[in-house]
Amino acid sequence: MTVILDGLPDWAFDADEVSMGVYRIRGTHRLGWTIELTAESEEALISTARKAANEMAVRNGRTTGPGVC
Repeated sequence: MTVILDGLPDWAFDADEVSMGVYRIRGTHRLGWTIELTAESEEALISTARKAANEMAVRNGRTTGPGVC
């Protein structure tokens, strides 16, 4: 399922339950950057994906959304 997270309009995320109680999210930025994360909690996974996307934007000298320095 593709989802857009609030505050990250340049990212598209695909989230799936890959095994019972194990979730994976793959994010792709419009410039081609990608992240992939796995966790046992959907809430933790989304929070970590949001943080990773913002950190990647900062490292690459771009802002992604609110809260990015």
